[in-house]
Amino acid sequence: QLEGGAAGTVNMRSARPFDKPGFHLTGSLQGTDYSHAGSLGEKGTLIISDPMGSFGALLGLAAVHSQIFTQGWETGNGGYVNSSALSAAQCGVAVPASTLTPTGCDTLGGNSYTLPATVPAGINFAGPGGQITGGQTIDANFITRQNPGLTTVQYSNALLPKFPRPMFEDGYRDRFNGVASFEYRPTDDLQFYLDLIGGLTDNNMNRTDSTLGIRAGAASVPIVPVGLQIDANNFITSGTILGGIYGVEARPYVEHGNFYSVNPGMSWQVTDLLHVDFQ
Repeated sequence: QLEGGAAGTVNMRSARPFDKPGFHLTGSLQGTDYSHAGSLGEKGTLIISDPMGSFGALLGLAAVHSQIFTQGWETGNGGYVNSSALSAAQCGVAVPASTLTPTGCDTLGGNSYTLPATVPAGINFAGPGGQITGGQTIDANFITRQNPGLTTVQYSNALLPKFPRPMFEDGYRDRFNGVASFEYRPTDDLQFYLDLIGGLTDNNMNRTDSTLGIRAGAASVPIVPVGLQIDANNFITSGTILGGIYGVEARPYVEHGNFYSVNPGMSWQVTDLLHVDFQ
C-alpha cells in the first residue's frame, strides 16, 4: 500500500481457502528434549483447506507442549559488589567525607555494602588470624590479620557476588492455536469472508533458589568477610562470610491466557476504477 513517503505499509492477514487452488492437507509432528527434563515435549500442526466451487473453508491447528527443567548458579540484581567506604580506622588512611566518589581504600567506588565497626554479636569463629568473637573492633589491623596477604585497599575492592544462589526451575508450557477461514465468491469480482483466530496458553512452572545475603547495613544483617583470596581482577576466589544469612525462595508461575479474533469482511471490484473493501 502506498504511503506519503519512500516507505509503505505491509498488509498481513491469515490464510484463506482460495489462496491456493484445490484440496490441501499439511501436517507436522516433532519432539523436543530438554536434557534435564523428565520427559519429551511435543509440537504439531495440521492445516486443511478446500475451495469447493464458490465456497471454501480452511482450518488450521497448532499445539506445543514443552517440558522445562533449568538449573544453574546466578547472582541477583547488581551483579558483583565490594566493601566500599571503609572508615578511617578500617582503612588505615585518611578518608574524605564524601562517599559519592571513590575514597580512601575504595578505589572502585562501588558503595555497595558497609563493613560494620564491630563483629556482630553471636559470632564465634576461629579465623585465619585468631579467634573472632562478637564485639571485636574491626579496624585496619583486624582486616589485614584476618585476611593474610591482602592490604586494606585490596580488601575494600574485593568483589563479591550479590545474592549468589543455586537455582532450578521446572514445569511445563502449553500453547494451542487455531485458525479458521470461510470464503464465498459468487463472482470473480465479489468476495465475502469470515476469519477466526483463537489461542490458549497454559504455563505451570516452579522456581526455587537458596540465596546468600551479601548486603550489610540497616537493610539486613551486617557481614564480615575473612580469609579472602582474590584474583588479578579483584574477584574473590575463596573466603568465609561471617554473619551471612540465607533466604529460600519458592516461586510458582501458574499462567492461563486466551485470545480470539473474529473478522468478517467483503471485497468488491465494482468497476475498473472503483474497489470497495469492508472489514
